[in-house]
Amino acid sequence: MEGIKILIVEDEFIVANDIRNSLHAMGYVVTGIAASGEKAIRKAESEKPDLVLMDIMLRGEMNGIEAAKHIHSQFNLPVVFLTAYADPRIIEQAKAAKPFGYLIKSYEDRQLRVTIEIALDKFRVQEEIRHLALHDSLTDLPNRKLLYDRLTHARFRAYRYQQIVALLYIDLDEFGAVNKKFDQEAGDSILKEVASRLTESVRKTDTVARIGGDEFVVVIQDIRRKEDAKIVVEKIIQSVSEPIRFDDKTCVIHASIGISIYPYDGLDNDTLRKKADHVMHQVKRSGKNNYSFCDFPDECAVSPEKEDSEHLSSCDKLITKEMFYDRLTYIRSRAYQCRNFVGLLYVELDQRIDDTIGDGAGESVFEKVIGRLKRSIRETDTVVRIYESKFVIMLQGIQNKGDAEFVAKKVIQSVSAPISVNGKTYSISASIGISIYPYDGLDNQTLVEKADEAIRIKKSGKNNYYFCDFSAENCFGVGDSTKDW
Repeated sequence: MEGIKILIVEDEFIVANDIRNSLHAMGYVVTGIAASGEKAIRKAESEKPDLVLMDIMLRGEMNGIEAAKHIHSQFNLPVVFLTAYADPRIIEQAKAAKPFGYLIKSYEDRQLRVTIEIALDKFRVQEEIRHLALHDSLTDLPNRKLLYDRLTHARFRAYRYQQIVALLYIDLDEFGAVNKKFDQEAGDSILKEVASRLTESVRKTDTVARIGGDEFVVVIQDIRRKEDAKIVVEKIIQSVSEPIRFDDKTCVIHASIGISIYPYDGLDNDTLRKKADHVMHQVKRSGKNNYSFCDFPDECAVSPEKEDSEHLSSCDKLITKEMFYDRLTYIRSRAYQCRNFVGLLYVELDQRIDDTIGDGAGESVFEKVIGRLKRSIRETDTVVRIYESKFVIMLQGIQNKGDAEFVAKKVIQSVSAPISVNGKTYSISASIGISIYPYDGLDNQTLVEKADEAIRIKKSGKNNYYFCDFSAENCFGVGDSTKDW
């Protein structure tokens, strides 16, 4: 009982003081006394006692039963009722608060001691059972059920604070062979060590779970950019690859990782997990000991030491139209709630690269154009290729038409800059139609069609951008992007 902290909730000062003296004599620590249900809840949150002794009839609008319900549901603390009421109706109402004890005044100190000890032991056993139900028995990491609870909470936070969540699906490479080479006990030691390294590679606010065999899932929350997840993933790959020593033996294990991002790759737990799992298997087929994000094709496992800032690698290909429209639907709903706007830039290259560049450099030029499009927008924005020389860029969270105009100028200036390939220089120009949600449309198709229509109706030359005037028949606002901005 040494060091056990107890909160007393009693509105009679003399009674509360007597209880405090009795508890001190028993060796308990009294964290405080609350005279009302509202104060009891605040003290339970701030002082984090091990147990609450609660009177049922209290001053104020909230009685002890209601206060106990809040304390149990919000802070998962055991409550023991100390009350003068033995009425069956009161006892029946008290059961709804799920108390760990019910002691009728007047009682002797030894009865109070026994009630507290039984309540604490009952709570401990309950927590052990709960822990076993939510954690992996070998590594003590969260299991699939707790993982989904944590992931749901992380998604809600991301939605509220306009952030993203990364889900890492991790599978150990060739673990089966290592397990056969040694024995099952050695395999268990390896899994425990990997679990420890994964936990040390992330923050305390993130979640590492084992969902079966040699498969782990990491949830990284409270991030704003994909690069934040990339840093963690590379740290994990390096940490897992360090030699593992056990029983005078040494082995080296590696990991393949698939990554999905909420809300871009899915809006629910199952979709995020399945997509990350699918990409993880693509990584395994392409060489293992690497990682890939969900919107990349089969061959694009990202190698930490291979990255070209100017040339667009095969791993930087654009997302699919289906995924783009899923994102646009989500971003529109969030814009509606946050009272801001979504901008769509319909980017049409003024010439087909394959037709104008016939010396084999067309693919390289095209890749550089895509790279420039992606570098012209924020990490939170999205670009998709919808036809051979046509793209759509989604700008989320913009505050006015000027924000979209700024990006349109930046895109055209970037795309139109000379492109050098194999010692030759090529010039590309583009036209951009701009639609704004909700003014130019309330659904995905209308927004894209109106942005496209803005070009077809008002196009007057190369390297220009055009706004819609919020109707299907007319467009206005020609901008000359060749001017300084």
